[in-house]
Amino acid sequence: MYKIALQVREELGLADFSFMLADLVHYIFMKTKSNATLRRFYIFFEEYFDKKEWRVLLIKLFPAKTYIAEKLKTLFTQFIKEPLAGLVGS
Repeated sequence: MYKIALQVREELGLADFSFMLADLVHYIFMKTKSNATLRRFYIFFEEYFDKKEWRVLLIKLFPAKTYIAEKLKTLFTQFIKEPLAGLVGS
């Protein structure tokens, strides 16, 4: 979140905050466990990574297993859980 604030401040002011704390950004995204917060804000940091690192990061943040599980949960809710809940009330 601190980096997002710096990027916003850079856009609003004259000071150059480009790539401030780049090592920390790399560490956070590449070495820590993937979570919803990283997946939410990853797009703001694309310029901090080269193409190969970016590809590795995307695989780390959005593994196929997680993607498929989330899609199946959405489909289950949309086509089975919600329609059945509507039948129970009638």
